[in-house]
Amino acid sequence: MPSPIGHGLAGLALGLAIEPVLSETATTTVRRLSTFALTGALVAALPDADLLYSEIHRGMSHSIGLTALLMIITGAVTGWVTGRVQWRWVILVGAAHASHILMDWLGTDRYPPTGLEALWPFSREFYISGWDVFPPT
Repeated sequence: MPSPIGHGLAGLALGLAIEPVLSETATTTVRRLSTFALTGALVAALPDADLLYSEIHRGMSHSIGLTALLMIITGAVTGWVTGRVQWRWVILVGAAHASHILMDWLGTDRYPPTGLEALWPFSREFYISGWDVFPPT
């Protein structure tokens, strides 16, 4: 499975892709670029925080249920702070978290149970693609 660094780089790329193009001053563009990119990297690497307690690794933190919950929370917080839902942030958080699930699903996993609980809370089954695109870490 990809390392937390690999997940962070995927989130960084998503943050750069979702970052709005601004015609303002260069310093504003650099500041916002950094915020989007760093947020994407952090959210993409966040599911591996459960490595600190290996009994729950690849569980609900690696699921589409948590992706949806994070998107709802992001929409609620941005709506509360700015008075309007900031959809670019909602999409960034969802895409970055989902990239982690996708990358782990495509990874090599040799530890039982193999895979991840990608469909939590709808299913407690573990899923893995079997394609082994990413080598084990």
